[in-house]
Amino acid sequence: MRSSSALLFILVLGSHPGCAWITQNQAARADYARQVEVAALRAADLEDQMSAMQTKVTELQETVALHGQNETERLETLDEVNTEIVKLRGNIEELQFHVGELQKYLDQDAISRERRMLHAEKRLSSLEKYLHVPTPPPPTDQEMGLAPTDGSVAVVPGTDPAVTTPPGTDPVVPSVPEITPAKSADEAIDIAVSNMKDGRQGVARVVLQKALTDFPKSTEEPEILYRIGETYLNEQDWRSAAKAFDVVVKSFPKSGWASWAMLRQGEAFAGLGKIDAAHTFWESVIDVYPKSDAAVEAKKKLQ
Repeated sequence: MRSSSALLFILVLGSHPGCAWITQNQAARADYARQVEVAALRAADLEDQMSAMQTKVTELQETVALHGQNETERLETLDEVNTEIVKLRGNIEELQFHVGELQKYLDQDAISRERRMLHAEKRLSSLEKYLHVPTPPPPTDQEMGLAPTDGSVAVVPGTDPAVTTPPGTDPVVPSVPEITPAKSADEAIDIAVSNMKDGRQGVARVVLQKALTDFPKSTEEPEILYRIGETYLNEQDWRSAAKAFDVVVKSFPKSGWASWAMLRQGEAFAGLGKIDAAHTFWESVIDVYPKSDAAVEAKKKLQ
């Protein structure tokens, strides 16, 4: 009899409205914990910005102080500066004279070498006619060491072997993928995903951000926002990724991408070294979206 009474008491307690209140309270605490972690990231960014601004203010104060001191010393050193300028002008004129003399010498030497080469060619021509020897063909690139004999591309000293092209051909310029304007949000996502796979996260992000402007309030907006967070995650920009995924969770909590966004938020916090915070997000995926594929992945990460 006592056991029946106890069972009846448990059933009444389970159906009591206070039990639902406890469940809601737990969910609210989990949501609060997640928001605290995201707010901490934003606060850290603000602290960094404030520190940078304080550094700039200090540098400006030092610059103003030095300017006042330099202004006082400027008049004292003006005569010394003028004297040095006169000396420098004299040195420049002397160097210009020497350069002119060297140029004359080089011109004379070049003329002398040309004269000797022309004289040698005339002598060889006379000997070939006298001996009835045919004139040999000009030397090839291989004979001059400019082209290898094994069929590979010649490497000219001072160039990069990786970008050297065969003689007589134009250098190969790396091609940049041409991005055509997307005609729909779906097409924009496809273009972005393709660029992400090829490692062009920045290009993909630009395409996605443009899609938000070109196709406002489209049904694909949750995925577009999720993909933006994914580009940051691929670049290991953990802070930007966590904040981008938070937009999906807050703006589209009932979307199929929200569970994945919350899962990726955990990965971003793990990348920041905040393992406890990462577990908070993964546990929330299981609690808020228990039947989702993301919940299955979250359970694996918590093992």
